[in-house]
Amino acid sequence: MCVKLIEEELKKANYKVTLRGCIKGASGNTHFFDIVAQKDKRIICFDFAKKDLLEELVRELIRALDLEHRAEICLIIDKKKAKEYEISAKKFKILQYTSESDLLNQLRQIIYCDQYSRGC
Repeated sequence: MCVKLIEEELKKANYKVTLRGCIKGASGNTHFFDIVAQKDKRIICFDFAKKDLLEELVRELIRALDLEHRAEICLIIDKKKAKEYEISAKKFKILQYTSESDLLNQLRQIIYCDQYSRGC
């Protein structure tokens, strides 16, 4: 795995790195990650997908909700495995909006971008 590679890069950027680190969620549950990196108030958690990819995605989503604003979560997936499940960042979107017109603009971008170019 690329644990050493990620660890070294984070340390170069002055992050404190903990392998098999943990963070307590709002629920009181402790969540374990392959790598936990902290710099000042920013915490980034990294997990390598190990088992069933769909199960991993659901688990990470639940943990992200429980951790609220405490940390960012990065799920690291082998590209071949992601293709098996036809999963990519383009398959899941979070639309954050400030008004109905803002939401409508984002919706249009998805509709027309996907319809004409597939490259957005």
